Amino acid sequence: MSSHLRLCPTYLAGLVTKLVGTLNSKKKPNADFQRMRRVIVEIVILFIESHPPYASIFRGQEMMEALSKVKNTTSKVDLRRTGDGDW
Repeated sequence: MSSHLRLCPTYLAGLVTKLVGTLNSKKKPNADFQRMRRVIVEIVILFIESHPPYASIFRGQEMMEALSKVKNTTSKVDLRRTGDGDW
């Protein structure tokens, strides 16, 4: 991502809401969406590391709560990929 990325806060809030909704709807690992949760987590981490000022939007949209739920239901696929399941 470009370090000069500027997003409308309303657009970003809508995007984060959709990501949170997807994480919440995929609470348990599913064979049809084996890596969906992992991809969303990686997108969130990359975005927040690249654009710290936008972190408050993620917090305001309950992303941290959704990520905590995902962490507590780590799948065997995720464990194999990371080696130990730590996020």
